[in-house]
Amino acid sequence: MAKASKIRDLAPEDDVSRALHKIVQVRVREIRRYQAIVLRAPSPEAVHDFRVAVRRLFSLLKIFSQYFPGDSYEEIRSVMKELLGLFGHVREIDVFQEMIGESSLARKHPQQPFVRRIYADKQSIRNEAAERSLEYLRSLENAGLWHRLESTFS
Repeated sequence: MAKASKIRDLAPEDDVSRALHKIVQVRVREIRRYQAIVLRAPSPEAVHDFRVAVRRLFSLLKIFSQYFPGDSYEEIRSVMKELLGLFGHVREIDVFQEMIGESSLARKHPQQPFVRRIYADKQSIRNEAAERSLEYLRSLENAGLWHRLESTFS
């Protein structure tokens, strides 16, 4: 489970920019931690944890959008939405497969052609969706997005 890291060193005298810098750094570190895991092996748990970390940062960005300099908020918002959409598709298939696997039909008749076919079809779609998601994620890393985001408020 993707536990949120505590934000340390926040002080009442911090201005909004300084506080956001500290918070964004922690959230980006979380994303990078889960990104490394999902890039190594995009298991259902890794995909879920990565999405949770991205959603945490996305929520923060929406709440504090007016503090982002220039057009940086729109770029980051767009990227976050794309990440959530791509990995969301993978996650939906994971949930569906879990539901099928736990269904009474699958438990009673795991070798039924219907159960095997639908599971295999969804697995193929999941693999393709995961690869597209991972390609996009690698492109963000190569473009230095996380580094730029961390330095937005410094």
